Amino acid sequence: GKITTIFVAKKQNALAKAGSVAEEVLSSIKTVMAFGGQTKEIQRYNSFLNQANRQTYKKHFTTSFIYGFYTVVVFSYYALGLWYGAQLLVDCKDISLGDILIVILEIGGGSV
Repeated sequence: GKITTIFVAKKQNALAKAGSVAEEVLSSIKTVMAFGGQTKEIQRYNSFLNQANRQTYKKHFTTSFIYGFYTVVVFSYYALGLWYGAQLLVDCKDISLGDILIVILEIGGGSV
């Protein structure tokens, strides 16, 4: 959805910056080596890669949270339906277990 798209865009931006740093350093490798800037350039490159990794973790966490929440809602719906169906089964002798399961599965299937 929209939330994961934001994280992916931020990750792509960080990777583009890392690629830009790598291209800049490789194009002027003699200057970097002459001034001993390897460590600084490596740190700058790694900082952009770390930003990309953080965005990936945020995206995965958000996606997992949304999926987990959805799963909890669906299973709660089934639990509530079975509980209420059991109450109807005890109180009303005109309903069968098959009727309860058909209603629960039809509503659950329609909501997905």
